Amino acid sequence: MNSSFEYIVIGGGITGLCIARELLIKNPKTRIAILEKEPTVGKHASGRNSGVVHSGIYYPNDSNKGRFCVRGSNLMREYAEKNNIPIRQNGKVIVAKASDDVPQLDVLIERGQQNGVRCERITLDQLKTIEPEAKSLDSAIFCPETASIDSKKLLSHILNFVSNHENVEVLYNSEALEIDAANKTLNLHGRTLAFEYLINCAGAYADEVAKNFGIHGEYRMLPFKGLYWEFLGNSKIQRHIYPVPNLRMPFLGVHLSPNIHGQTLIGPTALPAFGRENYDWLKGIEWTELPSNLFELATMWINNQQNFRNLVKEESARYLKSRLLKECQAMSPNVQMKNVGSLIKVGIRPQLVDIKQSRLVMDFMVKKTSSSLHVLNAISPAFTCGFAFAEHLVTNEI
Repeated sequence: MNSSFEYIVIGGGITGLCIARELLIKNPKTRIAILEKEPTVGKHASGRNSGVVHSGIYYPNDSNKGRFCVRGSNLMREYAEKNNIPIRQNGKVIVAKASDDVPQLDVLIERGQQNGVRCERITLDQLKTIEPEAKSLDSAIFCPETASIDSKKLLSHILNFVSNHENVEVLYNSEALEIDAANKTLNLHGRTLAFEYLINCAGAYADEVAKNFGIHGEYRMLPFKGLYWEFLGNSKIQRHIYPVPNLRMPFLGVHLSPNIHGQTLIGPTALPAFGRENYDWLKGIEWTELPSNLFELATMWINNQQNFRNLVKEESARYLKSRLLKECQAMSPNVQMKNVGSLIKVGIRPQLVDIKQSRLVMDFMVKKTSSSLHVLNAISPAFTCGFAFAEHLVTNEI
């Protein structure tokens, strides 16, 4: 059994698998080991997302998100169509819920045009035609290329592609606990793996892996929990309905998303979680990290960077179905209390925090050493950006 590899990729999520795929496209004989701590891929962020293939309209054009979202969306759609992976280009409308939202529509259109997004400002009459279930205070935005995809089937297909190469070994139930960066070796269940280059795509644990290479101190991972509720009854919603986001705050707010399986999702929330895998109320709480996480949260609350107090206030209220319903009705007035069902999906956003500035890091972040690359902050829309981001990293960074 070969234990010497050119590359070891830690993490079998969308970023890790796309990077492995890109390396193999460049050189099919490349020796790669992919380490996945779970018995299969898709157990965490990449398999628990909403399945939305984003357009790229929200992000400044000088950000990594802005650079890679449009190309990532196009590459993902092409890959899915070529390989018969379920995808539906149903489009998205962005609606104004309040008068303060209206000027932000212009900002979003400008960002979208700078990023190469197909988007247009539409009138209320056009909105009624495009998505009759949506409501807006003034005009709205239509992004026709927003899509829905089966995330797990996509991951499975990429996994099959990389694992069918004879020089690739996928190791499940394999946590990278003992890494000797100086000697470029990794101890795994008593087996020593040697690498020329290590690629850290460990998601919620990326900061822990990076510590082995001397990358620590300035940042720490602070997980946020995203909850989605099921829309009960026969939803007539065909397009994704999103509110105009508060661009002074980190997250996009509650939206209505029809997925590839015929369900409509209501959500998500974005409140701090008590562990990197705290999917249930009490399971997954990391008691050893809880004090330091609470300290960071308290610091952000005091400094109120990125309107953090308002964020917590708004997100906390969304746990009440009455508040959730009110936000839904501001975008789609036909939604009723009977339509807000039980929790159907829970995800963890592995969010990096800049400790010195008490700020959430809102863009992808990559750090390098001579023998490693660390994707420290692969947050939404990282799934959409997967192919394009990997293409960039393999071409320019590895």
